[in-house]
Amino acid sequence: MKVIILCGSNHKKIKGTPRQLVNIGGERLLDRTIRLLKQYGVTDIAITATDEAFNDCGVPVINYQSVDKANTWVNCFYPTDEPTTYIFGDVFFSPEAIETIVKTPTDCVEFFGSAPPFDSRYPKTWAEPFAFKVVDTDYFKQCIANVKELKSQGAFKRDPIAWEMWQVAKNTPINHIYYGNYTVINDYTCDIDEEKDIAAFEEIARCENSQVRYLIHATPKRMWYVENYLIPSMFDQGIDYVDVWEDIDNEGNLMSCMKAFEECGQYPGGTWHLQDDVIISRKFAEVTSKVGCEILCGFTCERFAMPRMQYSFPCIYIPNRYAAGCAEWFFKPQQQRRFNSFIHRRKCDDEVFMAYAQENHLPYKNMNPCLVDHIDYLLGGSVANYDRFEKQVRAKFWEDEDLVKDLEVKLVNR
Repeated sequence: MKVIILCGSNHKKIKGTPRQLVNIGGERLLDRTIRLLKQYGVTDIAITATDEAFNDCGVPVINYQSVDKANTWVNCFYPTDEPTTYIFGDVFFSPEAIETIVKTPTDCVEFFGSAPPFDSRYPKTWAEPFAFKVVDTDYFKQCIANVKELKSQGAFKRDPIAWEMWQVAKNTPINHIYYGNYTVINDYTCDIDEEKDIAAFEEIARCENSQVRYLIHATPKRMWYVENYLIPSMFDQGIDYVDVWEDIDNEGNLMSCMKAFEECGQYPGGTWHLQDDVIISRKFAEVTSKVGCEILCGFTCERFAMPRMQYSFPCIYIPNRYAAGCAEWFFKPQQQRRFNSFIHRRKCDDEVFMAYAQENHLPYKNMNPCLVDHIDYLLGGSVANYDRFEKQVRAKFWEDEDLVKDLEVKLVNR
C-alpha cells in the first residue's frame, strides 16, 4: 500500500525549522517515520509539502497548491485512486505504532489515534490523531467533499481536522470525539507542537539507540548452571556479552539486587535482569533486542497471572535510570526503616521494586508469551522451593516446553 506523509502547506516552525524536520536523538522526525515504514516493508512512500526544505528527504514530494485556501488541511490528503495510508508528519511514532498502522487491515477507511487513559510517557492531556488508512478511495473522496460542504454550512465548531474527517467517515455526531470506534495507539506516540515537546522524546530516542545490556543475578551455589547452561544458551542466540552479578558476600537477594541497581546508573539505555534459575525461550534474543523506555515484564506465572506487573524478577527489562533511582530511594533511612523486615529476611527484591515503580508511576508492560520459564524446582538451592508447588512458579504463558524437558534430561545425572 502507498503511504503519503502529510506535511501540509502551513509549516509551523520551531526555531526556524518545520516541526516535521526537527532533530530528535540525532535524526529528523520525518526521517525517523520513513525509516520505520521501510523497516515494516513499506517502499512506496511520498510526502505532501510546499516548503523546499522537504526536498532532501529521499522520497518524492507532492508539492501541491490548494485552489481552495479555506480547506487547505482537508485538501492535503491529495486523494488518489489507489489504496493509501495517510500519516501525519509531525508525530514521533514508536516502532509498535508504525507496525500497527501498517498491519491493521481494513476494507474501507480506518483511523488511528490515541485515547484516554493515556500512557504515562504520553506528553499531552488530550487525544491526538496519527493516520488514516484508505482502501475505498471513492468513499474517502466523498468524505472529503462532505467535510467541505459541512464547513461551508458552518456546521463545525472549529476548522475541520482529522477528528472531524473521521466523524464524517463514520457517520457519527460531528463535534464529538468517540474514543471507541477507531484503532487506538496508546504508548508514547504523539505529535510535536512546540520546543518543549522535543525534550520528552529525546530520552526515548536515547533509550532506543542504546545497546541492550543483560545482567544475571546469581548465587554462588547456582553459578554452575549459569556458566554451563544459561549463558551458553544466550550466546547460541547471538547475544555476545552477558554480565553476572554474583552474591559472593552472601548478602541475600534484596541487598545484592539493590547494589546491582546502583551500578546500572553508569550505563545508558536499559538492562534485562535475569534470575539464576530460568531457561530462555527460543525467541529470547529476538524479542529482548527490541526495547523502549518502559519496564517490560518477561515472566508471568499461574500464581500472579493478572494484567498488572506482579511477579516479575525472573526476567525483567528496566531502564537503567529507573534501576539506579530505585537503589537511591531504597538506601534512604526512611526506606531502610520501612523495609526493615524485608532486609532482615534478605529477600523480597521484587516487592521493593514494585513499591518504587508504583509510587513513581513508572510505565510497564507484561509480555506474553513469557520470555523465560522459572525452573528452580530443577536446580535446588532455595529454601522456598520446599513450600512451593511447581504449577505456581512455572510460567503461565510459556511455549517452549520441549526445552525444559531437554534440560531435565541433561540434569538428571548431574
